[in-house]
Amino acid sequence: MKKLFIFFIIITFIVLSKPLAQVNTSVGNPPSDITFIGFTAGGFTSTPSAGQLDSDEWRIEGLSDGNGTWGGSHTSGDFARGSSSGGVGTGGIYAFDIGSGNIALGFQPGGSDMTPGKLILRLVNTGSDPVTQLDVSYNILDYNDQNRANTLNFAYGEGSTEPGTFTTVSAMDFTTTEVASPSPIWITTNRSTTITGLNVAQDQFIYLVWETDDVSGSGSRDEIAIDDISFSNVLPVELSSFSAVIVNEGIKLNWVTETEVNNYGFEIEKTSPFPPPYQGGGGEAGGDWEMIGFVEGHGNSNSPKEYSFIDKNVTGGKYSYRLKQIDNDGKFEYSKVIEIDVGTPLQYELSQNYPNPFNPSTIIKFSIPEMGNVKLMVYNILGEVIATLINEVKEAGVHTINYFAPDVTSGIYFYKIEIYNFVAVKKMQLVK
Repeated sequence: MKKLFIFFIIITFIVLSKPLAQVNTSVGNPPSDITFIGFTAGGFTSTPSAGQLDSDEWRIEGLSDGNGTWGGSHTSGDFARGSSSGGVGTGGIYAFDIGSGNIALGFQPGGSDMTPGKLILRLVNTGSDPVTQLDVSYNILDYNDQNRANTLNFAYGEGSTEPGTFTTVSAMDFTTTEVASPSPIWITTNRSTTITGLNVAQDQFIYLVWETDDVSGSGSRDEIAIDDISFSNVLPVELSSFSAVIVNEGIKLNWVTETEVNNYGFEIEKTSPFPPPYQGGGGEAGGDWEMIGFVEGHGNSNSPKEYSFIDKNVTGGKYSYRLKQIDNDGKFEYSKVIEIDVGTPLQYELSQNYPNPFNPSTIIKFSIPEMGNVKLMVYNILGEVIATLINEVKEAGVHTINYFAPDVTSGIYFYKIEIYNFVAVKKMQLVK
């Protein structure tokens, strides 16, 4: 079976940023957002002042003043056209006020500016685990005041250096309207995608690329911008297996997670069994769910983790189990329900206690194929009864009892079962 838990995996995946007000580069849950409040299109440099962007994060390609370089200084001309609310004519990079003080990173295409051109955002994985998936979302803003159509398409790449070619995501393609609006305003269009198949190792880069070019029409071109860029390596986690098996101690549950983030742990829940013959619909055991144990999670992990839990309190019948996965913030999800049929024992049996030696408690299990009065006694080495654990009628099935001996001294002891003509004795050791 496969069950999708909404866990999260958060690998530190950041923009190489300086402390600018317009850039929020903290990655996690919720996803990191990049906005451009405070940006005034003052250019790009590796030591940006207010109103500038970091050239270690951003690179512009396709301007008449040349292409930007990683870590370079480009603070004049086409790289720094300043602020505008739209309707400009000179090609280059702008800080467009799209309304109510909301600023977007944009450009005015021209005959020799951004036709074609690229906006490239560089991210670095500072975590120890590779990034294999990235969710990306952003807003495209178009000021349709000209009779010409232009694209703003999305692509990506990865590596220690910028790749020569990028992988395009056709579902993210965008083209402005060719026919100009008689009353142009900024129009917002959202695009989002999940990039899979990545293998971005620690200190390696992923490049998010916005490519633009002419499509149709003639004359001047619309202003185009991007804003509210959201990126996150938040991954759904597969509970790749969850199973149950009968073992000597009881029923053993085994499960495996593929990845984990913020995983506090698992509560194990079960229902009381239907005694054979089974009744009820759907084959599910009867009764209410009860929590019978807890297993601590691994917190954050990008590799498979194996878990197990033994339910020692079982008798004959059919049981249902499920996992309640709990995040550190208290959110939880249930797994799929699994069932296991313990059945009715075919013979009388007294099992060795577990653990043995013990201090101060141990589990004693016995099986009886038919209903009857069961006596289960504990004796010291002198043959004296020191505890009567059971002296009552029990249903056919597998039974367990916890012997708790906090006031008993260390030594060798014996436990004895009697039912009808069946008598059995086992030795156990208490060590304090």
